Amino acid sequence: MLNAFAPPFKVVAIYFIFAFCYLLAFMFLFSYSNYDFESYQFKAFLHCFFAGFALNIIIGSLYQLSSVIYEKAFFSIKGVFFVSFICNISLAFIMYSFLNYDLELLKYSVFAMILSVFYFIVLFLISFFDFNNIAKSALFCGVVFLALGLVCAGLIALILNGLIYLDYELILHLHIYFMLGFILFICIGAASVLLPMFALTHKHKNYLLWLSLAAYFLAFFHKSIAIFSLACFVFWCLYILKIRTRKAKDYWNLNIVFACIGSFLAMREFYVLDYALAIKLLIFATILPFIIAHIYKILPFLIWFHFISKLIGKIKVPLLDDMVIKKAAFFTMLINICLVISLYFSSSIYLYIALNIGLLINVINFFTYINYKGAKNEKASN
Repeated sequence: MLNAFAPPFKVVAIYFIFAFCYLLAFMFLFSYSNYDFESYQFKAFLHCFFAGFALNIIIGSLYQLSSVIYEKAFFSIKGVFFVSFICNISLAFIMYSFLNYDLELLKYSVFAMILSVFYFIVLFLISFFDFNNIAKSALFCGVVFLALGLVCAGLIALILNGLIYLDYELILHLHIYFMLGFILFICIGAASVLLPMFALTHKHKNYLLWLSLAAYFLAFFHKSIAIFSLACFVFWCLYILKIRTRKAKDYWNLNIVFACIGSFLAMREFYVLDYALAIKLLIFATILPFIIAHIYKILPFLIWFHFISKLIGKIKVPLLDDMVIKKAAFFTMLINICLVISLYFSSSIYLYIALNIGLLINVINFFTYINYKGAKNEKASN
């Protein structure tokens, strides 16, 4: 199924590479995390993570995962590389515009990015129109929310340049609502497939996921509904981990537990109206460990499938677990926990740098398996 419908690995890889570039660039904006929530410096900080890292990871993953979930190929993948470059160059100019308060450049950069991301959105929507299960429904709704969030971003750029006169606060809140909904819905769709698969669970129920999906449509009207929606998703993740067949505690399920705990911390701060701390906890304690957990599973599998599986029967090939440097994985999680604790006091750039080093050790190691010839196993056997 994967071989029949999935795009070439390079389609996924280009978005993942851009994502890791923004994760590294994030350290140069890290100091702005302590700025006022409404400041343009804080907006640059947010967009570097959400639009630079998270969006690239999600789009790259959707090119691969959607084809498997929907059991059909994308309508087309022509122009993907050109569009990905336009998207990410535009985003770099957006962050530059925020930092230098260049509203004219911001306007053009925003619309260039909107057009490039809409290329993916249109491809997705015309390729996959199916609501057969929670995964398909959540992914489709997530991409629609991404489109609406981008429309709001374009309106904000026009409002800031004085070209249209709309309620700025309302459009900004809608932009945040749609973009966070996009991330939540994609997490619901992906997790509904990946968590049971990695945890080896059987006969699980998805009622909490449907409830989370439905509740978020009303979340714009009250923060308590947003908290309830996220809580339903988090409790479902914990439920899957509780009934899992594979009971061993590893770098994957421990990061998922970490992300669940981080979600509760973020929800608490959101409820007491400390939005700046809530969004930082959402970044470092929820979304980042959740993505890292799945990077350790998805990236090795894709590289193994595309480059190593053809060597089966010819040489000794590694297991997926062999491709992960476990000490680096646990080190990264420990540093991430320390970084989250520091958010309550004075967040440390050095902890974030250490986190990046730990993560990149494994990511770089994964990519070295693209040219796997059995040398590592032969050396090990000697």
